[in-house]
Amino acid sequence: MTFLFDDGEKDVYVNALPAFEKYGYKATIPVVAGMVADTNDDSYWGSWSDWKDAANRGFEIANHSMYHRDSMRLHGSDFDISIDQAKELIEKNTGHKVTAYVFPHDSYSDEAVSRALREHQLVRSWEFLRSFYSRTVGITYGGPNFSVETADRLVDIAIKRHLWLIANCHGVTTKKGILSFKSITPSFLNEHLSYIHTKSNEVWIDTFTNIFTYVWRVAQTNIVIKMFSDNSAEFVLQGTPQHVKLALPLTVVLKAQEGVKVKSAQAQDGHTLKAWTCASSRLCVDVDAYDEDVHVQW
Repeated sequence: MTFLFDDGEKDVYVNALPAFEKYGYKATIPVVAGMVADTNDDSYWGSWSDWKDAANRGFEIANHSMYHRDSMRLHGSDFDISIDQAKELIEKNTGHKVTAYVFPHDSYSDEAVSRALREHQLVRSWEFLRSFYSRTVGITYGGPNFSVETADRLVDIAIKRHLWLIANCHGVTTKKGILSFKSITPSFLNEHLSYIHTKSNEVWIDTFTNIFTYVWRVAQTNIVIKMFSDNSAEFVLQGTPQHVKLALPLTVVLKAQEGVKVKSAQAQDGHTLKAWTCASSRLCVDVDAYDEDVHVQW
């Protein structure tokens, strides 16, 4: 599950970050680069010192364009400002690389997607994301009729159906303003994150880029089975690029007899891999490299 807080409102920095950090979670904040203040005086758009601090704390700062213009109305050199120059400005002021582009109004053309992907690893285009993981679902969070119970129920559905649930949020405030679109309250966010935390063995909460990188890797990876018996298995992951350590391990699921438990899981170089019983007849192993034999016993 990924939380995106579109526009980068100041109240996200003030109210959302502590709520996520309470549970060790991270979120993505797409900022409108041309509207961010150079000082802390702006009470709506936040300042570069805010977003630099957020990035230093592990939150992802994404590109949400220079001035929040609808991408369907952009042509030619307009993209240079809206996409490229905005990315450069964010990177300059936060000191962190920008890998994700989030289209304003969730509106985009094929040209806009192609143009954004020149400079970014991923974009919030549902067609693009579902080409890597077909169970990607985006939901707009917020508004007077969107309850905590509804949000919690969406998480339950996501678990059952193995979804990548992307919660598209805006402000986190108790104040009603003409700028913020369907804001949520701090109490809503805290209650919802608390519920998600009760499902911590079933839900992975992370940034837009981290989860995309994972599903992209999965789409590029083949499992070559070298041996499979009643109590052990040996396999190797192959993908592009080859012979690399993975920043995020890929979880391989093995079908085994009912009720068995993992005795050992080791990589080719002898280091121990994380492994556990993830269902009544399923064993999970976190593999952290390509082209290395993995041996599992149960």
